[in-house]
Amino acid sequence: MTCVASVNERARNVSTSNTVVAGAATGFITRFAVTPLDVIKIRMQLQAEPIAHGGGKYRGTWHCFQTVVFEEGATALWRGHIAQQLLSVSYSAIQFPLFEYFRAQLAHRIASPTEVDFVAGGAAALGATLVTHPFDTVRTRMASQGRVPHYHGYVHAIRHLIKTRTLYAGMCMYITTLNLTVKLRLYSCKPVKLMTA
Repeated sequence: MTCVASVNERARNVSTSNTVVAGAATGFITRFAVTPLDVIKIRMQLQAEPIAHGGGKYRGTWHCFQTVVFEEGATALWRGHIAQQLLSVSYSAIQFPLFEYFRAQLAHRIASPTEVDFVAGGAAALGATLVTHPFDTVRTRMASQGRVPHYHGYVHAIRHLIKTRTLYAGMCMYITTLNLTVKLRLYSCKPVKLMTA
């Protein structure tokens, strides 16, 4: 038996609970590592004045990073992190078992393993997104706050978003983005699943 065949055989024998744990763990680690980048991205996206014309608070990505740390402290780079973790961990914990389910259902209907993974990945991403999108909306609102916060905490933000019916704002683009990135998560999960088996 080749090494690849052995790895694939072990991956097929991993339980659903191990798949959930592996998905949640990869989601947690990934989100913790990229949260500062996401906060800077959101700050840059929300800057209305163009950098090219000398306007705006931030003159570029590195300047934005330095300004946030200097004015708000390093912990501001993880603003909205709790909602991000809820999003990432719950998304991954839902996505990976759904992927395995859809993959098993489609394996007998579609000949190409690549096509099976593509369709199963898209369906799993859609299912996970429908459940977790509100966490993304709250995360974005919390991360976009500057020195003077608009929201006084997560509960205040959630209440406001429900009241204004914007809890699912941007979901269409969110689904599109996640569908394009789902392959990377699924690829990186297989080794973690094997380690938890």
